Amino acid sequence: SVFFFFKQKTAYEIYQCDWSSDVCSSDLRQRLEEILGRSVLEWIAPYDHERNKVEVEKCFAAGSVRNLELDYIDREGKITPVEVNATVVADKGRRIILAMLRDLTEHKKREQEIIREKERLAVTLRSIGDGVICTDTMGMVTMVNKVAEKMTGWTQADAFARPLDD
Repeated sequence: SVFFFFKQKTAYEIYQCDWSSDVCSSDLRQRLEEILGRSVLEWIAPYDHERNKVEVEKCFAAGSVRNLELDYIDREGKITPVEVNATVVADKGRRIILAMLRDLTEHKKREQEIIREKERLAVTLRSIGDGVICTDTMGMVTMVNKVAEKMTGWTQADAFARPLDD
């Protein structure tokens, strides 16, 4: 069996999924229609089925799984990215997986916003008429614009991840 704790906006929901019968039941009655009577594979995106199977096996072997990202699909087909943290526990003489799932929708939106902002910044830096070399906090080159490439003789690919003082 696998117990799932879904972190929602206001409450945790507890579900029990029996891998042998492949059917879910619950101790609570909130949003049960989402998974009750459904195979676990019905509410995990098809492209995540094999990875989920592998991670369940890893969880039983290692005792836990941390920060696994999967996509949950509701009955209407809406995809919700979730983070799974799971631990194997003993229950009445058998080993079961206790899992907590966290909705990553807002986190993924923020990640995409950051990626778009970094792309806009990179376009701006590459178009500046002066030589620009960007480094990380350790002084390793992260970006070289065309003017800096001509000045240093380094291409972006050659300079990336090299120390600035090379």
